[in-house]
Order: sequence, then C-alpha cells, then structure tokens
Amino acid sequence: MSEKEQSGKGTKGQGADDERLVARLQVENATLRRENRYLRRVTRESRHGRMLRRTHVDAKQLLVWRFAGITICRRECGEMGMSQRRWQWARALLMIGAAA
Repeated sequence: MSEKEQSGKGTKGQGADDERLVARLQVENATLRRENRYLRRVTRESRHGRMLRRTHVDAKQLLVWRFAGITICRRECGEMGMSQRRWQWARALLMIGAAA
C-alpha cells in the first residue's frame, strides 16, 4: 500500500476520474446503440437485406422439406415453386453454415 492510500489522500481525485470515465463510456455506449439501430434499419430496407432474409427463409424451407422426407434436388424444388436461383442461394447458405 502506498502512503497516499494509507493516509486516505488522493481518493477524491480518483473518484472524480472514475465519474468522468463512466460518463464518457455512457455517451459512447449511447452513440454506438444509435449507430447500431441505424445500420440495422438500413440493412433491413436494403436490397441485400431483403435478399438475405429471403435466402434464410428458403434455406429453412429446404430443411423442412428434407426432414419431411422430400427430395430437395433443384428439379423437385422447382416443381414446388422455388426458382433455380433461390434454390442455389439457399443451398449455398446451408453449405456455409455447415462449414462454420
């Protein structure tokens, strides 16, 4: 223990520094939250955001069909209304998920 800690001096200055640090971190946290909300909204409304949501839904549909015993080959999925491109994107998403 240092002499300052033993005598009780120097703790007031430390408390003020701690309060400033907490205040700065609160402002930074609020700024990051605001930016995160903005980025989520922009992504959700963007062309790529819509494509990712559609691909995610299609990938889940492939899994449902597979576990129901339905073949999920491109031809079969096309007959059930899924386009070739959507099938390719969903399949790619499932393959990436398996690799991760």
